[in-house]
Amino acid sequence: MTATFVADIDGVALDRAAFLSATASMLASFPDLEYSPVNIAFANGPTTVGWIAYYKGTHSGAPFSPLPGVPAVPPRAPPVRYASKDFAEVAFADFAPNTGLLQIERLTVKQLTPGPGKYSAGAGLYIQAGGDTSKLPPLSVLPPPPAKMLGLF
Repeated sequence: MTATFVADIDGVALDRAAFLSATASMLASFPDLEYSPVNIAFANGPTTVGWIAYYKGTHSGAPFSPLPGVPAVPPRAPPVRYASKDFAEVAFADFAPNTGLLQIERLTVKQLTPGPGKYSAGAGLYIQAGGDTSKLPPLSVLPPPPAKMLGLF
């Protein structure tokens, strides 16, 4: 990541420190977290890469909040494994020029299938874990990904 890295997660902008903190929080809550990117392809030029991704994990660690300011949900007893099959995300990484696709400048993540209550990534896991959707920010939807990324759907 570049020093000026910014992530746009479902319409919420996170700087580098906030993004790393949110990622660490997710891993602390879901110690066996699996992130499965599929249909990886160049999009909009040679420095932007896009993919579709799914999350799976058991909420067996710390209480979980997907974004700053969203109240955390404690794990259930016994712990429950959640999957984002209904909350697929589309992500685009914009790499800094002349870095050989090694330094991400911007990461944009949105839900793949728009609809009421369909959040991607951590917010999708949060909803499945019993989180309050009214505490999440409004949905932000990207245009559909390029057809070459949709080969498995």
